[in-house]
Amino acid sequence: MRVRFLKPAYFIWLIILGGAYGASQIVGLPHLRFVYDFQTAGNPFDTFADRYFTRCSYWGPNGKFTIHFPAHGECALFRFFTANSEYAER
Repeated sequence: MRVRFLKPAYFIWLIILGGAYGASQIVGLPHLRFVYDFQTAGNPFDTFADRYFTRCSYWGPNGKFTIHFPAHGECALFRFFTANSEYAER
């Protein structure tokens, strides 16, 4: 009986880790929106009035990122940023 110490299945975890690292470098890591400014379209005390966001700040593993005047006036709850993103606050 021959014992085989080096099976390809033993190294699958390297492919998974390498893929996760590569994806995080290309797409970025998730960041959570924690501060935002907006203007309402109509009565400022109406909780159901449409909001037009003017500034969104996100915090996550790569630090703090601020977007001034986001596209279409909308801020996502989560966004992906890379460490050298153009929105980084330094």
